[in-house]
Amino acid sequence: MKNAQQSRFTGFFILAGVVIVVLLPIAWLYQSAVQGLALSGDDPRRTAGFLGTGASLAADLSLLAYLLLLVPLMLYGYTAARRQLFVPQHKYAMTFVTVLNWAIIAYLMAVSYSGAVPYYSERAPSQLIVPTLHLITGGIAQVLATVSLIRMWFEYRLPVALRYEPIKPPMRVTLALWLITAALGIGIYIAWYGVPLQPRPEQPISAPTAEATPQATEEPDALATPAATEEATATVTPTAPPAATEDTSTGDDARKATKAAEDAAKDATKDAERATKRAD
Repeated sequence: MKNAQQSRFTGFFILAGVVIVVLLPIAWLYQSAVQGLALSGDDPRRTAGFLGTGASLAADLSLLAYLLLLVPLMLYGYTAARRQLFVPQHKYAMTFVTVLNWAIIAYLMAVSYSGAVPYYSERAPSQLIVPTLHLITGGIAQVLATVSLIRMWFEYRLPVALRYEPIKPPMRVTLALWLITAALGIGIYIAWYGVPLQPRPEQPISAPTAEATPQATEEPDALATPAATEEATATVTPTAPPAATEDTSTGDDARKATKAAEDAAKDATKDAERATKRAD
């Protein structure tokens, strides 16, 4: 009996190997396609998010999807299995979580990781440790979840050799890895983009313009005008006499020049008369 159970449990490893063989080429081709992908400005993976961080809209939606939907559904599916509510509660909850996880990985996480690797490899390689660990735990969890889905949905269509037993240990390992991956993803979000919905530091409030304007107009009118009058009076009064002195000195110089010209003319007249007398 024990040997029969062990041989049937090997069906799990066979299914896991098939899933890996199928997924690896798909993942390699997809990763090659998204590497260096140029996203348009209105793409949700580039559009600014709404949680007040530097994350994109897709990253914000992914964070909320895990916090409000996927993690609660994981715990609900585990509780339903504990209560023997396998169909439809446990089956549908785990199916939804697995499919949505694959969608988020393909649309957002693969693109983000492919862009982060060349960026951090040159600047800070240590920043890739947690994302790589996130990739490993998430990848193993998704493979285990996919195997469990095949086992649940094709239970009576699979060959007897692939109907592995027991089914609970792989599911519990899947749940544990899912929760670890979700915690790592939240940590990566906070490390890269910051804590969501954090209040920004308040800016100091400046005085309103309406109050500053009357002060600016009243003070110059009441105080500056007398000061200006006194200064003008003090400066104009002593400067007037030098101006008059300059005018007087200028007049004296003109008189002296005129007198010198008259004397020169008189001397010239006298010389002319003397020359005439000699000629006579």
